[in-house]
Amino acid sequence: MCGVAVVLSLLVASLVLPAFNQLTGKTLGLDELLSLPFLLFSLLTAVLVSLLAGSYPAVVLTGFQPVKVLKGAFKNTGSGKGLRQSLIVFQFVISVTLIICTIIVNQQMGYMLGDKLGFKKDHIIVVERTDLLNRQTAAFKNELARMAGVENFSGSSSLPGQQNFFGISVQKAGTKDFLTGRGVVVDEQYAAALDLRMTEGRFFSSRYPTDSLGIILNEKAVRELELTNPIGTRLTSPDPFLNGPNGDPYFFTVVGVVKDFHFQSLHQVMLLIPS
Repeated sequence: MCGVAVVLSLLVASLVLPAFNQLTGKTLGLDELLSLPFLLFSLLTAVLVSLLAGSYPAVVLTGFQPVKVLKGAFKNTGSGKGLRQSLIVFQFVISVTLIICTIIVNQQMGYMLGDKLGFKKDHIIVVERTDLLNRQTAAFKNELARMAGVENFSGSSSLPGQQNFFGISVQKAGTKDFLTGRGVVVDEQYAAALDLRMTEGRFFSSRYPTDSLGIILNEKAVRELELTNPIGTRLTSPDPFLNGPNGDPYFFTVVGVVKDFHFQSLHQVMLLIPS
């Protein structure tokens, strides 16, 4: 039975491997399943399970007389009944635990991949390294606007789910305590393109020239900075790239608060900076 189970498990694993790779973003192949070390490990596991499953009944049965064993005397003893009940309870507990774990994992995957991502991911096409366009960026955007079927377009320094968010530190003007989070440089169409929700204030707009020194926080950053009325709050940064060339500090004004979305984790502080 263990040998058949091993063969069937390898067969099922090979059948669901493409779906597993698509779900997890991995690139596992059949060569890993059919590699010699893994096959030897599977064989060793099957042999070990077989020995463990058969050793206890064999030891117990050797203590009975053959005539009594054939008459089923073992099943009528207290030890035999207790063993059967213990095994049934153990199997039931393992089954319930695995079912609960499966439900939790399924809910978590649905949470991460469903509507609760906090941004729109369907029908989005990503063109990477557009920073190489330099002065041709405006012309590129104009061409996108002329394309049929393009509802919106935006540019940013990072995409949700990527790890290339740069670190950024801010502090309330006049204080010494600063908060470090993840920064993203975005344009004014970023919120509309990803369908981000604003909980307070507004997003960047070219109608407000002062937005060049504006900043947008997520809800997590507002809580960490303990801002009761975040809109209009002035922030400074100890980071040199966010200050003047001669070291003079720039003052950034909070113009909006975006609802937390899974750019990495809801536990991460996020700050949006205008491009």
